[in-house]
Amino acid sequence: MEELEIQIKKLEIQEKKLRNRTNWLTVLLPFLTIAVSIVTTFWTVQSQLDVKKLTYTQEQITSLINKPDIIDTRKKLAFLLEGDLIGDKNNRDKLLKVLEKNLIDENQSTKHFITGVLNSDIAGKSQNADSITFYYSKAIDEFLQALELNPSNYEAQAFLGHAYYNIGSKLSLITLVERSLIEYNKALKLDSTVGYIHVDKALAFEYLGKYKELCEEIRLTSNLDITDSTRRKSIKELRNLYCK
Repeated sequence: MEELEIQIKKLEIQEKKLRNRTNWLTVLLPFLTIAVSIVTTFWTVQSQLDVKKLTYTQEQITSLINKPDIIDTRKKLAFLLEGDLIGDKNNRDKLLKVLEKNLIDENQSTKHFITGVLNSDIAGKSQNADSITFYYSKAIDEFLQALELNPSNYEAQAFLGHAYYNIGSKLSLITLVERSLIEYNKALKLDSTVGYIHVDKALAFEYLGKYKELCEEIRLTSNLDITDSTRRKSIKELRNLYCK
């Protein structure tokens, strides 16, 4: 009899525990339903956004490609891609490369580059500050336009740096000489094997009194082909003065 009472007691305890669990499930069920609903809604909204983004991408690209101004098209497409406003974020670098490959006008870039060189030559022969400023400013504008049409034009990038260096050194504007180093670095990123850029960069370091950096640039020219006799002479003079 006692054993039977014990078994009954155990059953009552188990029943109570089961009832408590059922009560908790009853309480939690609405919250679980709400949670599932929120997750489902989120993924539905996300899918709708992805579809809208894809549609927006197609519309924007179609609209921009049909515009006659290639520079404006490049700028706007690059802005949309870099801001993750169009395209897949994981494919951004690929999209930018495709953009550069297909929206480059090399002929126009070359024309602007040559015009920039001509203006630089005039500025280099000028004797007064106003003329120097005017023609180097025109040259800088031409080189920038050349780079907008073809960002891979390392010569335009190098000559842009040279224009900043010349106007800065001729008119004692240190900030422009410092700016020339930024442009030289960009040019060397495009092609680090171009010897004359290293020489011009070394000359900028000399003007700024940065002789350690100057010697590093001279060292980098040791295995590079430099056809310009004036720059070869500059290398020798700079090495003898600062890099013994």
